[in-house]
Amino acid sequence: MNQSLQAARKLSQEDMISYGFSARHWQMIEAGRPITIVTLLRVSDALEIPVEQLIASVSHHLRKRKKEE
Repeated sequence: MNQSLQAARKLSQEDMISYGFSARHWQMIEAGRPITIVTLLRVSDALEIPVEQLIASVSHHLRKRKKEE
């Protein structure tokens, strides 16, 4: 998941755990592991951003990373 969004909201890993994510689950999300729609909605809620913005941010990050390769 896009860590800059998390940082922009000033949320630590501990904060994300308080939203019901286990430490391991959140680490897997940060590492870019595939997630379910339900998890995507939970992340969107925790970061207090529309799911569309979250998807756009991740998409932008992936395109940028692909260009760097």
